[in-house]
Amino acid sequence: MRGAADRRAFTLIELLVVIAIIAILIALLVPAVQKVRESAARIQCTNNLKQIGLALHNYESANKCLPSSHWRKFWPVDPTNPQGHFRWSCLAQLTPYLEQDGVYRGLDMSVPLYGGGALQPAAVPFPQNMPALSVIITAFLCPSDQRRVVVPDQGPTNYVACVGSNADGDAALGNGMFYQNSRIRLVEVTDGTSNTVAFSESTLGPGGPAQNGTSNDVNAFYKQVTSLTQADCDASTTLITDRGFLWADGAYNCGLYNHVRPPNSPLMDCVRHSNPAWKTARSRHAGGVNVLMGDGSVHFLRDSIALPTWQALGTRGSGDAVGEW
Repeated sequence: MRGAADRRAFTLIELLVVIAIIAILIALLVPAVQKVRESAARIQCTNNLKQIGLALHNYESANKCLPSSHWRKFWPVDPTNPQGHFRWSCLAQLTPYLEQDGVYRGLDMSVPLYGGGALQPAAVPFPQNMPALSVIITAFLCPSDQRRVVVPDQGPTNYVACVGSNADGDAALGNGMFYQNSRIRLVEVTDGTSNTVAFSESTLGPGGPAQNGTSNDVNAFYKQVTSLTQADCDASTTLITDRGFLWADGAYNCGLYNHVRPPNSPLMDCVRHSNPAWKTARSRHAGGVNVLMGDGSVHFLRDSIALPTWQALGTRGSGDAVGEW
């Protein structure tokens, strides 16, 4: 029988070899784990969009039309309140069809989303709506985007309604399934609901005050411009940080996007106040974005999709040919 003195201990070299092997195994394992996590996140994102698609069809069945991208209304209670501040989003209109009855009951959509008139001079939400607007609705958030609060006490959104591909970027009368005060019926989507995008994704901003300067982070900022021209977009150094800050806001900086530029374009989005804009679909998924089609199906479209095809998918009735996608 061997004694304790005969037992052989690990040498330093052997220990280092073991540590090196473990490090290699971890290095091999981490990308696999990350890939599985991203796959799960993309599946959850797909499910979120499918729920929005189901809600759109239920809304259309109940109201004989789809919700508008946002409202622009005269408010007789205070005619001085800007009509453009009555811009409750498509998602806000869909809340009772998305199992968000509690949020819907907490919203008073008979008043503008924002003040700015005599009754409430500040251009902020009316007090009675603040509790519901602060709710972070997980179904409006893509798990691949880790930002959750852009503006304090306001729930953000990664999902945005398609205005179309009209080059002027004007949401007042887009050629997509949604635009200002629209009441489109599914039968009016003559390009075919399976060939027309209803919703896609947009990344959330970091929040905080606007920044003056330049940046290559097209997922974090958009440029504010005085007019929607390429020259103004190129020249602007005003970087806005509030991308997607409120799911109830139907303006371009929150609830809208268009198909003027390809998905995840390397060019930074440009917005003149809340409209018009060149704002494309963006995501934290590798290589593309999820899109919800008018028929309720969800597809992953690659960044490499041909621009004419991408633009054709954004229109509801232009009669343009949709290429392979």
